[in-house]
Amino acid sequence: LSEDPLRFIKAQKQAIQRKRQISAFSAASTAAKPQGEARLVSSEGGPSSEAPAEVDTVYKGVSWDRLLRTWFAHAKVGQKVEIIGYFRTDKEAAVAYDERARQLGRTLNFPPSPSPSPSEEQEQGEQEEEEQEAIQRKRQKRAFSAASTAAKPQGEARLVSSEGGPSSEAPAEVDTVYKGVSWDRLLRTWFAHAKVGQKVEIIGYFRTDKEAAVAYDERARQL
Repeated sequence: LSEDPLRFIKAQKQAIQRKRQISAFSAASTAAKPQGEARLVSSEGGPSSEAPAEVDTVYKGVSWDRLLRTWFAHAKVGQKVEIIGYFRTDKEAAVAYDERARQLGRTLNFPPSPSPSPSEEQEQGEQEEEEQEAIQRKRQKRAFSAASTAAKPQGEARLVSSEGGPSSEAPAEVDTVYKGVSWDRLLRTWFAHAKVGQKVEIIGYFRTDKEAAVAYDERARQL
């Protein structure tokens, strides 16, 4: 003791600081204790009153306190080891460590995702547009189905060909002479479509290819 009193005093201060942090953690755990027995949880969220099978963790700056049976975050600042706090899961401790590590300019457990390049942003925008078009088409299909059900005559409602003859089956030839008109195999009906810029706009669904062609012409005049 007489040879190195400064080292002894420093160790005593660190012990006192840790006892205070342990007391604060215990008080916070008691205040937040739910009905029944409060138990620690693992990083997966499952309850665990015992120590984890593996006390090691993949996160940097995170360790298991065998005395308190909980995780704590720590960082070395100069010659000292700073106790950041105590947490119920190693992931929570890793998040707290990252907050301190940013201030110290160190490597993070959860680094931010890199900003997307212009080409990636364009690709993402095109993908979102395709998703919106798919949603729009689904809505139009539902609207067509609802309209067909509401207008259903007595007996079985059947699709008709461009010549007006009844047909509950798909046409013998799904091709048509009309531009901007195609056959929807799922709904078993004709639909009109037009390309506007880089998008394909679904104009509507119709019982005959001729009706679809008329609708296409109306849209084509606007373009």
